[in-house]
Amino acid sequence: MALYAGLVAKVTATLCTAMLVIACTGCASAGKGETSRMTADDIFETGDQIRESLGESTWLAGRDASSPPIRLGVSQAVNKSADRLAASDCWAFTALVIYDDSVQQLFTQKNIRLYLPEDTEKTLTAMGLGPDGRLAPELGVDRSAPTHVLRAEIRSLARQGAGDSDISDERLDVNLIDYRITEFDSSTVVWAKTVRVSREARGTVAD
Repeated sequence: MALYAGLVAKVTATLCTAMLVIACTGCASAGKGETSRMTADDIFETGDQIRESLGESTWLAGRDASSPPIRLGVSQAVNKSADRLAASDCWAFTALVIYDDSVQQLFTQKNIRLYLPEDTEKTLTAMGLGPDGRLAPELGVDRSAPTHVLRAEIRSLARQGAGDSDISDERLDVNLIDYRITEFDSSTVVWAKTVRVSREARGTVAD
């Protein structure tokens, strides 16, 4: 089951009422339900850190509503981790950042508009995140060529071992989610932030 299916339920039901159910795979033991996989809360917490970093960035510090316009393209996160993430999960890492109310207000103050090609718009709409969805941004969508693009990449490092026995029953997954905004013309990275998500699980290794 994709994490994002739980995210949609969690957000659209007043942003936190539904509980996400995730299949316990990987390191989880059958009876304990422990897992080292990322959860919906990890995505939300990652988004919180990214929004804070954007708000405090030196890149935006000197901009205001009269600054030259920025058209920001958005892509889904590239998953290079050991975790199994659906395309909707990867989109959630970026879409739930830019569609947050605080980011929308920040972009308005800094004269930043979203750039969404029609295929991306359709994809996000199908997920409930597009311009026709319930989580649609108030920002206008600009069809002109983007000046910048927001990207994210997920990497991971896994460590597995045994505690007091010879059976492998401990696992630590460290996930690094690298965000960056790049200017198209110069290929310059104007802002970057890495969020670290660590999860530990104990139990009989099943996968």
